[in-house]
Amino acid sequence: MVPEILGAAAAEITLAWEPVRARTAIMVARPRTLLLASVNPPRTLGLWEKELLVAAGATGLANSEAHDLTGEELAAFAPEVIVIAGDELEGLTELLGWFELPAVTDHEIYLVAPAYLSEGGEGLGEAARVLATILHPARFTEMLPTFSVQLAPLELFERATEEDDEATEEGDETDTNG
Repeated sequence: MVPEILGAAAAEITLAWEPVRARTAIMVARPRTLLLASVNPPRTLGLWEKELLVAAGATGLANSEAHDLTGEELAAFAPEVIVIAGDELEGLTELLGWFELPAVTDHEIYLVAPAYLSEGGEGLGEAARVLATILHPARFTEMLPTFSVQLAPLELFERATEEDDEATEEGDETDTNG
């Protein structure tokens, strides 16, 4: 009974993203894409991540199980696009080599509503469409659902300068003294 249930679930997932996979199947350019379920520490999505990335027209650092990534692993993979579930970003810029990653230097980091990457079944069809639109905007010109995707804030792309640090410290002193 369990194998039949699992088989039915797998068939439902495959069917959900098949329209997107069919449109990306002929694509040669498949950007190295990293899906992060969380960022502190950076953690991959796992589960259906590899198949979702293939359906969306990407290659990934995918594993069947979610796992934490080190700065060294990120640097070795050198993602061209990073997609983060949610808007919690604390700690990313402190990772070794963060500002040298192609996704960072090319401003290709996106925040998506967590539900797009965590819901199974038919929701994965929408996840594949959202990812394909991020990765291949010229091929997927349909409008994304409102507020489903945002470009990451500038703080992820630019190193803080000493002036920024001093201004922050001065602001902190004003807050405590004023």
